Amino acid sequence: ESAPAPLHQPAPAPAAVQAVAASAPPAEPLAGRTLEEAETEMIRATLAALGGNISAASKQLGISRNTIYRKLRWKANAASGR
Repeated sequence: ESAPAPLHQPAPAPAAVQAVAASAPPAEPLAGRTLEEAETEMIRATLAALGGNISAASKQLGISRNTIYRKLRWKANAASGR
């Protein structure tokens, strides 16, 4: 008997995100980065590719604008020691 088909197939990344990923410099090894660092890097790269347009970046990444603000603000606060 064959295994059942998965219930959910992930959607392919939007073209703009794929372009950013293809043009990005090689990332440091995954073992040296946390999920939080990878998320922040992806958000920053997407924002850079879209000229800082947070609304467009939120649509490309599939997250809310508030999530982008919160993740970047949390990262900034952590860096400043707050």
